[in-house]
Amino acid sequence: MSTKLQLESKISGYEQLICSNEDLHALSNNQRERIELLVNEKGKIEACLAEALKQIEITEKANYELKKRVNSLLLVINEKSETIEFSRIDFSTSRAFTYIPIEGDSIDIRLAEDLNSLPNSRPLAKLFVRESKGIYNFGTKKIFVKLENNKIMSKC
Repeated sequence: MSTKLQLESKISGYEQLICSNEDLHALSNNQRERIELLVNEKGKIEACLAEALKQIEITEKANYELKKRVNSLLLVINEKSETIEFSRIDFSTSRAFTYIPIEGDSIDIRLAEDLNSLPNSRPLAKLFVRESKGIYNFGTKKIFVKLENNKIMSKC
């Protein structure tokens, strides 16, 4: 009887080994499937990364071109600013700031001729404001102007 028990014991041990082997085999298959899924996911991620790198490269090229365009526009703006500044200087030194007389007013025309013939007439011309024929404001003073022998005569 002891041999029978021993055989049954060995059979039971083998059955447990077979069950364990089947469990390990199932676990191994499960791990293999998970590895395949992970490999597939890795491939998808790598494809996404490659596409992202392409987009980054395209964006960097576009950014570079935009920077070049901005720099060229800044150069143009600087050139235009210098041109404007030169024009402003020319404008301030030109006769554009002369006293402009009212047509038909002989006093105003003669006053304009005298003012505009001065070397730096701009500040002075700005002070004269005509109210009516022969009446001007010079800064804060009211001046009465008339012509005598084609010369300007004034009084406050």
